Amino acid sequence: MKKVCPGLLLCGLLTTGFASYSTEEEVQRPRKPPKEAIEACNNKSENETVSFTGRFGEALSATCQYIDEILTAVPEQHRRDRKKQQ
Repeated sequence: MKKVCPGLLLCGLLTTGFASYSTEEEVQRPRKPPKEAIEACNNKSENETVSFTGRFGEALSATCQYIDEILTAVPEQHRRDRKKQQ
């Protein structure tokens, strides 16, 4: 019989370590705004109110705000949720 890993415990630790690393990296990586939110603010100014259809087909009212130097539609509900968390 061919051994794949010299020790079961070592294999488990290595696998767990790699899984943990990728999860932490994903959490630290900033999320980009959805393309629908970016497109809604094309040819608009900061603080201008827009309406657009979200990625799940929902109608949204939003205000154009800069997020990481990208003018993006930030829905009313999203701003309220962020204030509650602070």
